[in-house]
Amino acid sequence: MLDHRTETFMAVCSVMNYREAAELLHITQPAVTQHIHYLEKLYHIKLFQHDGKKLLLSPAGKILLRTASAIKSDEQFMKEQISRLS
Repeated sequence: MLDHRTETFMAVCSVMNYREAAELLHITQPAVTQHIHYLEKLYHIKLFQHDGKKLLLSPAGKILLRTASAIKSDEQFMKEQISRLS
């Protein structure tokens, strides 16, 4: 089960833009920024790099995205398996 801040991170990765991620999630852009900062402090890493105005995923961000995506997929699989027991 992913934390909502991790879900926010994944949304930013999908559009590579904080404002657009905020719109997708129906939250404010400052909330998106806070979620990303929380994760960066938690893991002592930078998740994104900036190349001018372009947002890029850092090497650590790539690891988090890959891991979070696997967890999300595993959770969906688990839910499907549990629902088949009923």
